[in-house]
Amino acid sequence: MLSRHVIASDCATIQGMDDLKSDLKAFTQAVHMAYAHLHDRVLLQDDPLRQVLGQRLDQRLELSVERLHRILIDALEWLRPLGTVTPAAPEWRRYRHLQLRYLEGASVEQIVHELQVSPRQARRDHAEALDEVARLLWTRLVHLVQASTEQQPGGRAGTPASSPPTGMHSDLDAELASLVATAAPNPISLDTIIASVVETAERLATMHGVDLRGVSSASGLEIAVNRTILRQLLLTMLSAAIEVGRAESVEISASLLPSQAVDVVIRARRRAVATDNTGSTNVGEAIGLAAREIIERLAHLLNATSTCEDSSSEVIFRLRLPAIQNSSILLVDDNPDVALLFRRYLVGTPYRLLQARSAERALRLASEQRPAVIILDVLLPSQDGWEILHALRADATTATIPVVICSVLPDHALAYSLGVSEFLTKPVKRPELLAVLARLQCDRLAGESPSPSESNDRARRPAGPRSE
Repeated sequence: MLSRHVIASDCATIQGMDDLKSDLKAFTQAVHMAYAHLHDRVLLQDDPLRQVLGQRLDQRLELSVERLHRILIDALEWLRPLGTVTPAAPEWRRYRHLQLRYLEGASVEQIVHELQVSPRQARRDHAEALDEVARLLWTRLVHLVQASTEQQPGGRAGTPASSPPTGMHSDLDAELASLVATAAPNPISLDTIIASVVETAERLATMHGVDLRGVSSASGLEIAVNRTILRQLLLTMLSAAIEVGRAESVEISASLLPSQAVDVVIRARRRAVATDNTGSTNVGEAIGLAAREIIERLAHLLNATSTCEDSSSEVIFRLRLPAIQNSSILLVDDNPDVALLFRRYLVGTPYRLLQARSAERALRLASEQRPAVIILDVLLPSQDGWEILHALRADATTATIPVVICSVLPDHALAYSLGVSEFLTKPVKRPELLAVLARLQCDRLAGESPSPSESNDRARRPAGPRSE
């Protein structure tokens, strides 16, 4: 635990408070110090960041300790990688390191074990991650805010009348970072999402005399996205569509494109057209800066694109969600070395590895995450792999998930007779693993599954990977 004396001594190495305002290196040093006593309110009371961030955000001398703590916690989420990133990727590893250390209270030894890195690499990840957090805090809360206040007429500090209020961008970033953290990207029904947002926006539509309905030509389609973010994005677009340009009706529809991307369209048909003095429609101003910024940022978090098309008769919001395939792999094996080996094998691939060391966790993850493939060891404590396979097949939510037996035992015939998709013999080599995953991916996209006769044929094949 750091003392006030130690903090004062460390602060003395910074030449002055002005250094924190103008020197990124000094600011970074102060950020490292702040995280060292993140959960000690007494020590945060003396933290130099309170004064600097307080002047930038609130034009006050100091922030409250509670708000400084909230800023530092939210800033950790700014490091969360967007899109599909493998667990072994440096950006994900650094982000997870800070989560484990500052939010979950893990020790260095626990972090080393969890992330499967050396102590030296863990120290490097910690330093680099905090350096990046400091850079983001500097850019978003210090440097840019300072620039915006210095651009006032006569150099007077203040908030530009034509710009969002000071701190709005940072607050929005913090809120969006919290949204990212609320839920993992799990498979969800697009029909269910559309029905839920229509129900939520129905009262608003009634107040404006708008006929609101949702349709879908992609019945049964599931996409793997953050449900909270997608709902908020669609609700923001729906609200803008309902309130802009005297809409008579608003329809939200979704369809699956040939490229496997998902197209969501919100179409607002107008009773009349609002025009400006040039005779052109004024929908851009009607939507408003805040709504447009939120739509853009939420779409970015989903790796999607959003557009707004305007004509004399209608306004069309279009959201293009990328084709997202469930590429998670559930490894059921109690040997941590096998998990580490598979993680190395999957670096640079679209696959994300989940691990279960017990039957209970395996069945729970299979039901909740519905992975693309389950790789199952046979020799497990308490319940063996065959019992887990039986339980998977007995549950409707997991019955169709392809299962690959991975074992030192040459039980190929037994495995295929029980309907497994593939068999991998330990020790597994990377080309064999990737070949099996590629075959299963092709089968899944083609909608194929092994027939009973094919399973019997496989059972009679000699040991070893399937040949083409």
